[in-house]
Amino acid sequence: MNKSFGLVVNMIFGIAAASFLLLAYYDWKEGRDYEGNMKLGLMSAGLLIVRIFLMKNNSRNDDNKRRRFGDRIKK
Repeated sequence: MNKSFGLVVNMIFGIAAASFLLLAYYDWKEGRDYEGNMKLGLMSAGLLIVRIFLMKNNSRNDDNKRRRFGDRIKK
């Protein structure tokens, strides 16, 4: 996957998480039901965290392969 596409997806997840959490806060403040927005916001934030962790883990594995095998890996 292209790096810039990954950054765009991360930004979308971040904006969605922040939006849902803000909606939940304002619903809670006015005494309305806020659980749906809270769940969506926390799930979006969780997916973003998992996605960033997996991207860093993949990057680390790629670096280890390059160090170990050097020029034998086709680029």
